[in-house]
Amino acid sequence: MNIQNTYNFPAFFTALFFALALVGCKTADLRTVHILENETPMSDAEKGKSLLKEAARAHQVSYWENISTYRVIFQDQFYGIGKLGNPWNNNKNKLQADYIPGGYGGRIQRMEGRHIGDIWGYYQSRTYIKKAGKDKQIRPHKKAAFWLLTYPYFLELPALVQQAEMIRFAGTKTIRGKTYQLVFATWQSEEPNKKYDQYLLYLHPETHLIEMLEFTIRDAARFITGTMTYDDFRAKKGPVVPFRQTVKMKLDGKNILHRITIYSFEEDVVNRNELEF
Repeated sequence: MNIQNTYNFPAFFTALFFALALVGCKTADLRTVHILENETPMSDAEKGKSLLKEAARAHQVSYWENISTYRVIFQDQFYGIGKLGNPWNNNKNKLQADYIPGGYGGRIQRMEGRHIGDIWGYYQSRTYIKKAGKDKQIRPHKKAAFWLLTYPYFLELPALVQQAEMIRFAGTKTIRGKTYQLVFATWQSEEPNKKYDQYLLYLHPETHLIEMLEFTIRDAARFITGTMTYDDFRAKKGPVVPFRQTVKMKLDGKNILHRITIYSFEEDVVNRNELEF
């Protein structure tokens, strides 16, 4: 099983990253110089898998296996051209999301504004819309499907990426004075292919937490890439959760597209059958 099959993403982030089309249409390839020039891929594979296992322990991903559902209350704020991809009415939005881990089902409820109480939901690839005070309407809704799947995808990624078929140590890179260990992960082939995305994970050399991420977006366009920065990590007796997630065009750039700020993360506060239909 892989991330793409688990989440079955529609074409996504197109609006957020459309400006990248201006720099050309060459197929994005996140393989580093270290990977392309290294003649001992087996040792890199072993080291990459070892580093990814260390990241799994650091993120305490084993806890996800015992979570039936989880609730996240968060704010999603959009900036600059990121506003073009904003599915909500305001650039700053407070939302409550309930999920079944692994992309099987979930719902998002608006917590403020003129659409307060409205719900977007899905279960096993079927979406529904429920206006406040009205009955649920089960129907295809691409925008709802995209955002319902995107939020938990990046939150659960440290666990999901463990399933990658191709894992390689990708060298190191220094950003803002900190030298990260890089791990490359994908499916089917290390070379770019039409079906599966590539991921380049930035692991802190001491904590082993995944602090940054680069990824391709094949469903949107073969040349598009995105970045995510994780920080404000917190954990009690459960998975380590990044309470702030920032999407930018480039990891070392200043142009923020949107930022997710989590207010609370709770396990099993909603029954799973409430999210199934």
